[in-house]
Amino acid sequence: MSTKPAIHFSRHSRNRMRFWRVTQNDVIAVLNDPDQVTPSRKGRQNAWKRTVKQWMRVTYISEGARTVVVTVTIRPRGPEGR
Repeated sequence: MSTKPAIHFSRHSRNRMRFWRVTQNDVIAVLNDPDQVTPSRKGRQNAWKRTVKQWMRVTYISEGARTVVVTVTIRPRGPEGR
């Protein structure tokens, strides 16, 4: 039996999710099945997922038994800049 880490949404990420009209389930789907994961600043990771016309980037950091979502962004280009 594998246990998934608890996901905590920072205040900033919740505000960004409201701004971009993204649900927690959308963010969890990106974290569970990203198209690509790239390194970010300060030990963070970016999980990327392609939608119909754009990319969703979820920046997160693992803190022991939980994953903290730092921010959520909708981007016209993906991790390769395309």
